[in-house]
Amino acid sequence: MRKPPSDDPEDIFEFELLADRFESKPTLANYLKIRERFPTADIVWGEFGSVVPIYDIWTDSLDGREHFGIHLGHVIAAANGCPKGIDDLCIALGKAWQKGIELKRAGKTHSVGRRQTISKATVNYLVSIVLEAAATQGTPVPPSLAMLFREMEVGSNPALFQRVMQEEKRFRILLAAFENQRDFGSILSFGKLSEKTKIPKNTISQIFDGEENFMRELADFSDRRRGEPIDGHGVPNKS
Repeated sequence: MRKPPSDDPEDIFEFELLADRFESKPTLANYLKIRERFPTADIVWGEFGSVVPIYDIWTDSLDGREHFGIHLGHVIAAANGCPKGIDDLCIALGKAWQKGIELKRAGKTHSVGRRQTISKATVNYLVSIVLEAAATQGTPVPPSLAMLFREMEVGSNPALFQRVMQEEKRFRILLAAFENQRDFGSILSFGKLSEKTKIPKNTISQIFDGEENFMRELADFSDRRRGEPIDGHGVPNKS
């Protein structure tokens, strides 16, 4: 599906040229060339949703109809953009992926090679079918797909998220200590800071790696904010 971004003949010619190139070789690089030249261009290309290869994959499996708990009907319905089919497929994929996680936790690290659980390559292929179907048919992406993607590619507590949360805690701790020192002239202990911020005392100690580093960071923090009233959101108010 493709729609020229304007009625200008030159734009249409260039768009069609780029779109033909993309459809003959639907790579990310070719797609980005279209979007860079025509930011509002409407073009969707389904590469993996053909029923024939899907059917072939499933008939090659053990019983020809179910593959790691995933029914052929779910896949075909998802490939056709059926909202329930997409959701059912994502739930089935989630269960199959979770089974693999549990087998690995049980020490069965070769479960994929022994066909005891689904491979990441198979899940990624089926997720591509879902995303293409959603794009071509205008079907909303269900929360089940977001959960599956998060578990597979990001994890429930990724390192970057941990870092962001730690920096947010660091700021809250320093702000609480700064405000107390500014208003009352005293420096709160880790125990008092824990009571004030609701952050465990041992977590505070870990974040700053001891009181000496904490005092150094608090001095730097205070130098940057001294004379700048802090609003209710912890943001310097320079007005």
